[in-house]
Amino acid sequence: MVFVLTWQVSTAPVSAEDQRYYGAFKLIGSFADMDGVSQTGFTNQIQERNTSDIVGGFGASIGYRWKNIPVHSEIEVSHRTRFDFDTRDDDPAFLNTVGYETNVATTSVLFSAALDWRNDSDFTPYAGGLIGWSRNSAETERNAGASARDQDTDNFAWGLIAGVIWDWDERWGMDLGYRYVDLGQVETGTFSTGESIQAEDYTTHDLLLSVFYRF
Repeated sequence: MVFVLTWQVSTAPVSAEDQRYYGAFKLIGSFADMDGVSQTGFTNQIQERNTSDIVGGFGASIGYRWKNIPVHSEIEVSHRTRFDFDTRDDDPAFLNTVGYETNVATTSVLFSAALDWRNDSDFTPYAGGLIGWSRNSAETERNAGASARDQDTDNFAWGLIAGVIWDWDERWGMDLGYRYVDLGQVETGTFSTGESIQAEDYTTHDLLLSVFYRF
């Protein structure tokens, strides 16, 4: 006599279950911060004029919905438009104040995996994490006689994700999600006058709207 023990996880509707690969286009809106701001070569104290900003972006991803475990995974390529990051070398007597206006754009490649709460409805909540690579490109203008600086910084990126997927059609769907991402360091590089500015962590709170097609 042979005994067979089987285990079955809950599944999404059959229409979504049959198409496990998908491609998605994403719109990204985020509230972002520069943390751990420091400098080298300043005459006076650094003053953080603007270290928070609203940032927009877009991306595309290829994903896979695993059949036998309630997980979906994605590889995403995205680009964020400029973060206005402004500081100054602050002279308390206002005799020799120097300002630095930095615009930061970010390109990233992120791998994510999320645990799905699959059920009999068209809506699938999920939560998970991500890791990847980011390049923070800083363009900085100094307002007192030095040339502009362009500096790229490559980083390890990581974050957390949560959201809900809506399968409105056999192949089409929408994903409304939130994620926290640490995109790593930002550096201006060193000006000809000897100064440089660094931020240890560029962190974002993202709201994402994705439209995807299963194939």
